[in-house]
Amino acid sequence: MIEFLYSLNKSLKEESEIRISCTKRKGGLRVKVSDFKKREIQNAKIYLDGEFMGFTDNKGILAIQKNISKKTVLKAELGIYFSKKEIIP
Repeated sequence: MIEFLYSLNKSLKEESEIRISCTKRKGGLRVKVSDFKKREIQNAKIYLDGEFMGFTDNKGILAIQKNISKKTVLKAELGIYFSKKEIIP
């Protein structure tokens, strides 16, 4: 019974995760948010060091026009789900 509950909890968690990836661009970042099945997530809130930057578009992307000169934390949030990523220049 415990093994069943553990595997059920794990599969529910994996299905409901959001993932964040970013690409450094000249003058800023390109942030992409997706789910466990790599589907784009629109309207995710994006934060850079706790400062709200905007929402992802219908392709799960937000372009941030800000130079990154120090270690920074990028966070995506959608409802109760979130994902964090450290960016090192």
